[in-house]
Amino acid sequence: MDFHEPDQKVILQGYRETDAMYLISQGSCKVSIFDRNEKTGKMTDIHVRTLESHDYFGEISLVHDSVRTATVTCTNYCTLGKISLRTLYDLCSNYAFFRKALMNSIKLYDDQIKVFLHAVLRNIPYLQDVSEDTF
Repeated sequence: MDFHEPDQKVILQGYRETDAMYLISQGSCKVSIFDRNEKTGKMTDIHVRTLESHDYFGEISLVHDSVRTATVTCTNYCTLGKISLRTLYDLCSNYAFFRKALMNSIKLYDDQIKVFLHAVLRNIPYLQDVSEDTF
């Protein structure tokens, strides 16, 4: 278990640190993405969602071996459980239902990389008939 103070950043968007995902035992965290604000056109931190006890984060970069797709900041004192890449691999290998549930939850996110890939792949003629569920 890790303990974090208010306003402490747990993960930073764009960083390659992909050794763990986190479960919120107590407290809450805000998820933000540094992106272009549609109204102003300026680059800014955009609040995406608030996570509470029993929510988790950091799984996308572990599953896809990618950079962190968002910044997660504690909004109050938090107790976080940490699941290492190795433990996640073991869970997914030994429990098919866990892997399926995790992958289904990742599919629901509209992160920057996914939105970009969908936009680019839609322009490739021979992929236009491919179902959205493929990605």
